[in-house]
Amino acid sequence: MRILLVTLMCAVLMLGGCKRRARASDAPKEEAVQLLSAFAVDDPKAAVHLTHGFYALEGNHWRWTAGRFGVVLAPPAGAYRGARLDLKFTIPDVIAKLGAVTLSASVGGTALAPETYPKSGEQTYSRDLPASAFGGGPVAIEFQSDKALAPGTGDARELALIVVSVGLTAK
Repeated sequence: MRILLVTLMCAVLMLGGCKRRARASDAPKEEAVQLLSAFAVDDPKAAVHLTHGFYALEGNHWRWTAGRFGVVLAPPAGAYRGARLDLKFTIPDVIAKLGAVTLSASVGGTALAPETYPKSGEQTYSRDLPASAFGGGPVAIEFQSDKALAPGTGDARELALIVVSVGLTAK
């Protein structure tokens, strides 16, 4: 009887019957996403900030956008005094041939003043944001260009602007 009991115990051990059960603490830990208040689109951390309308990184430095595109940013330290929004982008010659480009933006659904750019080249869209734009959480910013190349003009994407960086800076 004793030999039978020892044999059964050995069989259970060999078949893994005494393996420790996996616990939730054994699961791979996910890194918490930490939003930035400013970023360059070539930063590997940028992807979590790009909500829509951005295409893959090109030239290891910039991204094309569609006519409508958006980002989410963390409020900068000191946002209780308000902040400045800066979008650095280029209007390519092929877009400028369509005429002056007007870029508009909204923060949390509140429209910001649009700006018209009469020629191609490097540009910056800058607007002051009041402290009330920062409710303590992430800030959703929507942009819209009134000019874009429709898909099918040598590219399957709608192309509007080439963005390099976007950010919020406390006043």
